[in-house]
Amino acid sequence: MDYSDRLAISYYKEVAVINKSHKIFLVQHVQTGKFYVKKIFNVYNHDVYDFLFNNHISGIPKIQAMYEEQGTLTVIEEYISGNTLQEKIASTKLSAANIRSYISELCEILNSLHTAEPAIIHRDIKPTNIIITNCGHIFLIDFNAAKKYDPTSSIDTTLLGTEGYAAPEQYGFGASSPETDIYTIGIMMRQMADSMPEKCNSFNTIIEKCTQLNKKDRYSSVIQIQKALSSGGASSTLELPPGFRTKTPWKMIVSGIYYAFAIGISLNITSERSLTPRQLWGQRMGLLLIYISIIFISCNYSDVQRNFPLCSSQNPFIKAFGIILMNAASVILILMIMCIVTL
Repeated sequence: MDYSDRLAISYYKEVAVINKSHKIFLVQHVQTGKFYVKKIFNVYNHDVYDFLFNNHISGIPKIQAMYEEQGTLTVIEEYISGNTLQEKIASTKLSAANIRSYISELCEILNSLHTAEPAIIHRDIKPTNIIITNCGHIFLIDFNAAKKYDPTSSIDTTLLGTEGYAAPEQYGFGASSPETDIYTIGIMMRQMADSMPEKCNSFNTIIEKCTQLNKKDRYSSVIQIQKALSSGGASSTLELPPGFRTKTPWKMIVSGIYYAFAIGISLNITSERSLTPRQLWGQRMGLLLIYISIIFISCNYSDVQRNFPLCSSQNPFIKAFGIILMNAASVILILMIMCIVTL
């Protein structure tokens, strides 16, 4: 950067601290009197901010000036008045219409980033990085974790993101791509739906496809998420069984085999004891319920796991332990019912 950039930065005087630990300040232009936000980064991708500076995208605060010196980037950007999505979630006042509107607008913003040449991946989408204005529109902020997409890269060299939102590839299981942002949209949608006053399962199909561990099984673009929202894919109350929700061919084949196996084994069991037809069919139905409950709980059908606290943990080991306990409790309950029925 030349001295003209440094001079441009000097016209903005700090008037308040927004976040001291993250070096975010409210500043005022000495000539116009308008307020802006100053951010100082030690970790950033200069190419991303250079793109945003030269290509203003609706829904992203406009960068007014920036200056880089000795590994530090100072950015002056548009001040956006409003509340964060996290504050909206905490208020438990979100509706299904809010979720559709906010996610659709977010997809518009991300589509502008993902269709750039090369694509820009935000990599840190979360409720605290989304501001909702008084008019109900959203702004996406904080691009210090963003990077340009490199199709030749097989793994991320720098692991950035927020625990609980970051996609598997951000933990060293691959390279970030537009599908990385799609994963975090799904995580955020689940959090938004969980905050609603009444239980909402209407977005489960979209959430399920967004949050697939293998990014090839997710939506391939944010436009597909928009289409799913507008076509009613998010409003259907009838949810397909595990294995068929994402309509991935190999998953449907494997799950079809599992269901056929479960039905075949359950309906053909016999007993060495002398049982009445009612007792025998009680055992058969009980065994079938055990097979079905295990797969439904493990695959979080209709978001059933959120009814068990351990399953909602962000720690993968605690969550896995919670799923095992939930399955065990389900099996024990079914066995108890079977004993009563077959008496």
